[in-house]
Amino acid sequence: MIMENLGKIKDVVDENTIVISLAPKITIEKMAGVLPTSKVARLIPNATSFINKGYNPVCFSQSFDKEKKKATLKMLKVLGKPLRWKNPSSKVTR
Repeated sequence: MIMENLGKIKDVVDENTIVISLAPKITIEKMAGVLPTSKVARLIPNATSFINKGYNPVCFSQSFDKEKKKATLKMLKVLGKPLRWKNPSSKVTR
C-alpha cells in the first residue's frame, strides 16, 4: 500500500522535494526508486513524541546535503530529540 501511495504522489514531487517517511518496512532506496527525488529520510517517532519529549531515530539518504539535514533536524525537534543515524550499520549520533 505504501508503494502504491508513493506512485500516486510522484507527479507532485520533484528533485528538490524532501520526503520524510514513517513507514518502517520501506527502505530509503525503494522510496527513491519510485519518486523523482533522492532526498528521502526515514523517521521512527515514539509515543512520547506526542508530548514533544520523544527520541526519534532518523536516517537520511546519501544525497541529503549538510544544510538540508540541519534544517530537517531542526524541524523535527518539535517532536523531541532527533537521533541521526549516519548509516544503517553505525551508532546513533546526537
